[in-house]
Parts: sequence; C-alpha cells; structure tokens
Amino acid sequence: MANVQSLSRRAAVLALIALGIGAGPWLVFSVRAADAVGDRYAIDWDGPIVVQAIDAWVDSERRVTRLTGTVLFDHRQWRLRADSAHIDGALDAPERVEILGEPASMTLRARDQRPEVEVSGRRVEYSRAADRLTVEGGASLVEGRRRFSGERFVYDLKTRRVRSDGPVRLRIDPVLRP
Repeated sequence: MANVQSLSRRAAVLALIALGIGAGPWLVFSVRAADAVGDRYAIDWDGPIVVQAIDAWVDSERRVTRLTGTVLFDHRQWRLRADSAHIDGALDAPERVEILGEPASMTLRARDQRPEVEVSGRRVEYSRAADRLTVEGGASLVEGRRRFSGERFVYDLKTRRVRSDGPVRLRIDPVLRP
C-alpha cells in the first residue's frame, strides 16, 4: 500500500476504507473539472460521485485504483455497476476504467431529451483518450428502441456509433401509432 500521506485527499479517504479504517464501504467525493464528451452523452466527472465497494486498493505512485465487491459509481450523468473495477489515472480524471461483472454495466444519461444508453457485458472498458466504450462477453447496448447485442463491440461516445468485429444482432422496436 502506498504511503497515505502522499495521496490526494480523495484517494486518502479511499485508502482508509481499503485499510478498514473508514466508516463503511461508501465514499463520496466531488471533483471540479468537467470532462465533456460529445454533445449528448458524456462520462462527465464534474460534481459529486458516490462510490461503493467492499474492498479498495490504491497505489498513488502508479496512479492505479482497484475496487472489488459490488462496485457502484453513481453520478448525475452516469451510473456504473460491476463486480470489480480497475482505474488508471487520478480518481477525478481517469485515463482508463475497466469494469468486470456478470454483467458489468454502465448507464449514460443524455443531456437532452434523448433516451438513456445502457451498455453491459462481462467486461466494459472506458478509454478517455478515444472517447469510447469497449464492451465484451455477452455485450449489449440499449438506446431507446435500438438494441444491439453481440460478443464484442465498441461504442463511440461522440458519434453514438457502434462498431463490431463480429456478428451483431440489431433490434429496433416499432412505434405503434393509432
């Protein structure tokens, strides 16, 4: 475990929880800078984020955080649920987030009246540099009436396009009008 004194305040609180010193598995932290991605959907790190996990490990020198056991990130613009999470970079502006679960899922709330987007699979990876979500293992994406499923696909957050390396099933529910 890294020296807690060298950690940022948020990481230090998380480290204390990992050491069993905290008041429970909940952590609430707030960040300042927005990470606006695209114009409709975003993995925005601005504002309070509630993080829940049973166990946490922080290495401040390598800027790596690992969370295990019913991991939940809840933000006003998105929600993440997983069995475990691996975060590269600072907690308030990660470069990469990988979540694993049966399934792991992420829900993105639109900034306008568009429907939410939910992706799920055994592995979901967010790349900040690419502004993309990679979903693997029973991958699915639901956006309003559109539903994609396959073994692996990449969802571009800026363009809202899905790219697959293999077969994908697409289902669009019709709108019934009287």
